[in-house]
Amino acid sequence: MMNIREKLNGIHTDVIVVTYNNEPLLRRCLYSLAAFTGSPFSLHIVNNGDRKLAETTMGKVSHLCHVYDTGKNLGWIGGINYVKDKVKGPFVLMLNDDTQVIDHDFGWLRKLQLPFFLYTNVGATGPISNAAMGLQFINCAEFLPRRHTANVLSGFCMLTKKEHLDKLGWLDESLPGGDDVDYSIRLQDAGLATIVCRDTTVLHTYGATGKRLFGEYWNSTDYTDKINIALIRKHGLKRILENMHGMYQMPMDEAFAQQKSEVEEIVKWVGGKKGLNLGCGDKKYPGDTGVDLTPCGEIGMAGSQVNAKSAADVVCDVEKRLPFEDQSQDYVLAEDLLEHVINPIRALREWNRVLKPGGILLIFVPDEDRTDGILLDPTHTHAFDLEFLEDLVISVGGYSIRECKRIFPGNGLLCVAEKIGSVEAKDTGVFHELCTY
Repeated sequence: MMNIREKLNGIHTDVIVVTYNNEPLLRRCLYSLAAFTGSPFSLHIVNNGDRKLAETTMGKVSHLCHVYDTGKNLGWIGGINYVKDKVKGPFVLMLNDDTQVIDHDFGWLRKLQLPFFLYTNVGATGPISNAAMGLQFINCAEFLPRRHTANVLSGFCMLTKKEHLDKLGWLDESLPGGDDVDYSIRLQDAGLATIVCRDTTVLHTYGATGKRLFGEYWNSTDYTDKINIALIRKHGLKRILENMHGMYQMPMDEAFAQQKSEVEEIVKWVGGKKGLNLGCGDKKYPGDTGVDLTPCGEIGMAGSQVNAKSAADVVCDVEKRLPFEDQSQDYVLAEDLLEHVINPIRALREWNRVLKPGGILLIFVPDEDRTDGILLDPTHTHAFDLEFLEDLVISVGGYSIRECKRIFPGNGLLCVAEKIGSVEAKDTGVFHELCTY
């Protein structure tokens, strides 16, 4: 069985860019795609303009480009539909010509694809941006999770599957606009989620073509009313109101479900005992001593602890010698920690030192067979499958595996090991010192 990482490595995306006499911004868009896209893709450029595109506009992506000169302005909706029989999929990305991929974010497209493999009911995904409606606006980020559902996805950068477009119908050319709202509604009515990926940002110069063609009318109340009336006629007033109401936070609950299942495992193995909660962040359990790099009450700055207040009782680096006596702890809990550790072998030896004989080590890590671990969080330095996790703990010595399994619901692995001996933990101190020249 292929894991998610292997599936993502070979997946192909057809990127559709509709343009109208907008070569400077189009060139910037294409150059950013060429320089900072680490996934396989091909480009379908639909030229609605009154002149052919210059070869220099395609530049480094010319070998990936299929250019279609329509001979007239079909509009954005008509331009997308113009190539519906040309794309092969499985993914189709609708992308405005006034967008720009963030420098060095080579995984941006892969992160948009990831939810389709994590969940079974995904219809479309989109990034956050400096210029996007609703929940995709970048300043909505403070209290929202990495991935969450939204009632509407903006069409400036929307990833979907060709099979969804073919089944539900491509964009509705009878609409004066609001095609992204219409497609979002049709996906949801088919039981498919529309998801915002907050770990991906695409810059957007809003209305570059619309404002040039229609002036102030582009953002006018009259134009907005025209779009809303057309959507109401198609979907009914109740459906449109439902779609607009609750446009705000609708977080996916897989993180909460996974946390609940992890807590149940923790209680089962170490409930009522006293031990260390390493890399605790904002999580605390009865009887534990929280250990973290971030002092208690301060805000975390990385990984899942961004904007979360630390609950640490002890501040130290869990990769180095811990400030606890030999054989002093009933258990050591490393929940979503080992994937961040540079030297997991040294860490496992040190954690063994502080465990009592018969003490329990609990490790939770993301399952690489069910998620793309490094893209899940760029602070991850290692990825684990079930076999590697078990082999790693055994190879360190001093541990006997009690249980190693996948956690459901969620995308995690659990390894429970018992201390059976003593492993020498070498305190190597600080590896690197800051040097000045």
